[in-house]
Amino acid sequence: MNEYLLYLPATVDQVGETKLICQRYEHLMKMVDREYQTCRTYIVGLDVEKSSVEVKPPYLTVNGKVTGFPEAFDKIMVKTQKAIDGTTFDEDLL
Repeated sequence: MNEYLLYLPATVDQVGETKLICQRYEHLMKMVDREYQTCRTYIVGLDVEKSSVEVKPPYLTVNGKVTGFPEAFDKIMVKTQKAIDGTTFDEDLL
């Protein structure tokens, strides 16, 4: 069983590219099989204190380790075979 914890900035801080990245993380988290995984989303400053976050949000932790979006996409979509058309994440598209 894996634990996925997503930390997002406050809604007022989600502007421009940050908003796009937050939406990508949110959509990715919706693909996690919640029956066998722990999946939580926290808003920094609302659900958790700003002083307790490890890095600048948005970020995702998998089993307690900070994971970038490409690694999370690979773990959630590719290795679980949800990306059946062979889709991979390409950072050059950002």
